[in-house]
Amino acid sequence: FLGGGGVSESTDPKTAVTSALKKFMDTKFYRSTTLTKNTQAEVVTEVDYNAPDKFWIKNNISNMKSEVIVVGNDSYMRMNEGKWSKMPENQGPKIADLRGKITEEAFAAMKDFELVGKENLNGKDTIAYKFNSTYAGESSSKMWLATDTGLPVKVDTNGTYAGTTLCLCS
Repeated sequence: FLGGGGVSESTDPKTAVTSALKKFMDTKFYRSTTLTKNTQAEVVTEVDYNAPDKFWIKNNISNMKSEVIVVGNDSYMRMNEGKWSKMPENQGPKIADLRGKITEEAFAAMKDFELVGKENLNGKDTIAYKFNSTYAGESSSKMWLATDTGLPVKVDTNGTYAGTTLCLCS
């Protein structure tokens, strides 16, 4: 990695991807948008995270919207922009589940790392990589890493997870 924590085309693809994922798990703030496609539906999930324990999760499924805000052990939910209601204790998502660490087993299941090359995403310089995984199913991914930080900017994944065919992509 470069001195500023970035990535270049000369960075080993496996090192670049695994380091980026580890760095992402340690980040104190992020905003992500995920499009999940399967045979039943398309779901757009937006997540805002502020360490150590604050999440705002928005799901859009066809004509239904849900939002969950988690602050520490408290969770609040609303459907279709209705009234907010506090979720009963132990009913809301757990921080550990929302911010689960990528396990060593998951890293070990990643293989076939390959450099794709430089790409510009919305004005951001990135280096793209491809890799496969056998963790909880078979998948192939393309990950774009910011050249300046080495953090993931975008990830597209196609495959099966726990027997369900999914596309986590844009």
